[in-house]
Amino acid sequence: MENLVSNVSIDWFNLTLNLVAGLALFLYGIHLMVKSLVKVSGKQMRYFLAKMTTNRFSGAFSGAFFTAIIQSSSITTVLTVSFVAAGLMTLQQSAAIIMGANLGSTITAQLVAFEIGSLALLLIVSGISLQFISKIKRYKDFGVLLLGLGLLFYGMTMMKEAMIPLRNYEPFLLFMKEFDNLLYGLLAGMIFTAVIQSSSATLGIAIVLASNGFLTLPAGIALLLGANIGTTITALLASIGSSRNALRASLIHFKFNFLGALIWLPFIPQLAYFSQSMTIDNATNQQLADYVPRALANAHLIFNLINLLIFLPLIGVIVWMVFKLVPLKESEKNNKEIKPIYLDKNLLETPVLAFNAVRLEVMQVKEHFSVFFKKLTPLIKEKNSDKLSKQDLQIKLISNYQIDILHYLGEISRADLNEVEQKHFLQLMSVLSLINRMLETTETEFLSALHKMAEENIIPSDEMTIWITKLANEVEKSLDKAFMAVSEQDEYKATEVIAKTHNIDNLIQNVLQHQTRQLKPSNERIKIFRLEMKIIYSLSSLYTSSKRLARLALPQNKK
Repeated sequence: MENLVSNVSIDWFNLTLNLVAGLALFLYGIHLMVKSLVKVSGKQMRYFLAKMTTNRFSGAFSGAFFTAIIQSSSITTVLTVSFVAAGLMTLQQSAAIIMGANLGSTITAQLVAFEIGSLALLLIVSGISLQFISKIKRYKDFGVLLLGLGLLFYGMTMMKEAMIPLRNYEPFLLFMKEFDNLLYGLLAGMIFTAVIQSSSATLGIAIVLASNGFLTLPAGIALLLGANIGTTITALLASIGSSRNALRASLIHFKFNFLGALIWLPFIPQLAYFSQSMTIDNATNQQLADYVPRALANAHLIFNLINLLIFLPLIGVIVWMVFKLVPLKESEKNNKEIKPIYLDKNLLETPVLAFNAVRLEVMQVKEHFSVFFKKLTPLIKEKNSDKLSKQDLQIKLISNYQIDILHYLGEISRADLNEVEQKHFLQLMSVLSLINRMLETTETEFLSALHKMAEENIIPSDEMTIWITKLANEVEKSLDKAFMAVSEQDEYKATEVIAKTHNIDNLIQNVLQHQTRQLKPSNERIKIFRLEMKIIYSLSSLYTSSKRLARLALPQNKK
């Protein structure tokens, strides 16, 4: 047995540098893996996450599967909170997904526990080569994935080798002995994860310490239980000042992980024995030391799986507790303000998800504008100033909402966008520009004419009202279809919008003929004529905007 000494000559500068550099490479490797996996499967996985929530079991499965694919429980949680805020899923459904995400995140531990550091440089070289040689975007993304995986393993190897001098350093070994008190280990894992805002870093360090023999299996499990709590504290603090639904979802995550850790704390020795038996049976002490990282990864999987099975049937109780802590406010029930619900700064690092968030917000603009637009034509006959004032306020709220989306899109542009992402950016800029034009046309032309009619007590004829209503209905259908076309990149819907040109032109011609027949040489009639035609031309301009919007969904050669 080697002698333990307290005066070992250790180059602390190099040790610290190699340890920190190894951790940085490890975290950057995970970042590259997440980025590449999201690019390859982000859009499809997002729809999968939104659709697979019919019950708590399918919700948990989708959360686990989504997180396992993209290797980021943070992205899963962010998307889930945005779905809740949008009303696309209930808080109970989101709870199931968040619980499932914990299980999906155990894949990272299984990956890190593999002893394949010798392949790290090969993976790095292969990844860089694919990025430089391949001209196919999917292969380039796969190259980023290999590079990330290589950096992850290389970082682990660097950290492991950096700590070798500490194997005979008595003060450090005595310090690590403190973690045999499992409560200390849990608190250390929680605080460290909350401070550096990365449960992956805690996981990596725990496995490095275990593989060097500094950390026993029970102490390592306690650290990971603490990391499970610590990762929710960061999200919980970030949600303060955000929407109340975001706070509720973060509280669900915290409660689930906190209660799960407390349940397991007294049973860590039994869990360690079971995971060790799973990993290697009838082994020598040296073999057990070599297999501690694998046993630690297995323990991580076991406690997250059993926690899911325990708490999944209790989702209703957890949600009820959360609503007791964060009840609905009257202002929340009656809030008229329109705010972005999908835009999250955490998505800016992965443009494909950020662009998807913007598209979802654009569809929300369409929904708000559609509700607003339906209320306009009845006001032609009503002359109700109060209702018109409400419409003034509503269109200003929609305009401010559109500006918020534009600012977010501007933040995406600061990222290093590839050619495909630049095309998405330009398309969405064009969409928002057209939305701005539509809002201006409606406010300065249509609404302005309605105000003038109300002020001067002008009521269009019944026949003219019918023509305006008919034209407005056709324009509304075109706008709706154009938004759908550009959101889904649906060429068929886009051509349908453009094909309506003849019908819209005929309607406008019929209105003009009617106006010609009704026109009389009187100041009153001329005033009515001008206001009526102002509405007609505003509707014509809105249809033109819908055509331009639809053309954005067409291939370049068909525009």
